[in-house]
Amino acid sequence: MVKMKNFNFLIAILSISIFFSGCNNSDKEVIPTDCTDVHWTHNESDNGQDKWIDLCTGYNACGGQSQSPVNISAAITDTTLSELVFSYSSTPAEIENNGHTIEFVCEEGSKLIISTKEYELLQFHYHAQSEHQMDGMYYPLEVHFVHKASESDYAVVGVFFEEGEENELFTKFLGSV
Repeated sequence: MVKMKNFNFLIAILSISIFFSGCNNSDKEVIPTDCTDVHWTHNESDNGQDKWIDLCTGYNACGGQSQSPVNISAAITDTTLSELVFSYSSTPAEIENNGHTIEFVCEEGSKLIISTKEYELLQFHYHAQSEHQMDGMYYPLEVHFVHKASESDYAVVGVFFEEGEENELFTKFLGSV
C-alpha cells in the first residue's frame, strides 16, 4: 500500500510539472523596453496605430483616453477654458522626414498664448490618415502644431482636415519633400 501511495504521489507531481511546463511563454514575443529603435506608423499595418501599445513597454499608455491615438467622442464645449490665441508670423521652416511623418521645424517668432502663458511654435507635422478619430471616424489628414513653454510644458494643437480644393502652398511643400 505504501508503494502505491508513493506511485500516486509521483504521478501527481509529474502531472503538475507537465502542466506548468505547458505554461512556458518562451514562444511569446517579448515586448522591448527600449523604444529607441522601435518603428511605428500611422497606417494600418503590423506597427500601425492599433498596435502601438504592443510595440514597446514605453508605449503602454497608447490607445487609451489621454494618449495617442484617442477617439474623441461625445465632445462637449467647455466655456470655462481659456481661449487659444495664435500669434503666428511668417518665419522660415526646415522640412524634415523623420521616418514617421513630414515635419516643418520653425524658427522662433510664432506663439500660442493660453491665458497668460506663451508657447513658442517648435514645429508642425501632419499625418495622412489622422492619428486620432472623432466619433470613430478617421480624417484624411491631421496636422499637429507643437508648442513649448518650458522643458516640461508643451501644448499641441491638432487640426483635422477634410478633402477639398487643392492648396497650392501645401502642394509646393509636398513637392519639395
